[in-house]
Amino acid sequence: MSKALGKTLIAILTTACCIGGVVGCYYGVHKMMEENRPAIPATVASIFPDYVSATPVQDFDKEFIRSCYEVETSDKETGYYYDLVSAKGRSGSLEFAIGVVDGTVTNYLFLDAGDEDGMGVEMAQNEASELFIGYTLDSTEVISGVTMTSEGMAKAIKAALTDAQGR
Repeated sequence: MSKALGKTLIAILTTACCIGGVVGCYYGVHKMMEENRPAIPATVASIFPDYVSATPVQDFDKEFIRSCYEVETSDKETGYYYDLVSAKGRSGSLEFAIGVVDGTVTNYLFLDAGDEDGMGVEMAQNEASELFIGYTLDSTEVISGVTMTSEGMAKAIKAALTDAQGR
């Protein structure tokens, strides 16, 4: 009986090792895949709250565009998230993000003042959302009495809209 018990124990241990190896390999590979997946900026969710997936886009104009993601929303709409840096305004540049769907700016988020000072930062934080949502490549004027800051932002937005149009 001890031989039968020994064989049974060996069979149980062998089976447990095999199952443990398979499970360990699965979770180890799964974790490695997760670690190699590019980090999606939290700001994507601010621009596209209903996004399902965001895939980094590699080829874009790096003068104004810091990063770009092709985004799929829960209603199967495709849009683009752009992290932008404006052309130099009155005293510097700003960093902001926009969402583009069907060639139109749908969302705006101020990110960083960069080296811009007071007035430009205030406009970018408080007024730019109203100025740029709905903006398209056909938009010729941001507002009457355009400021250097908004002109610099418009250049960056036009670069993003041109990029989105080519995709």
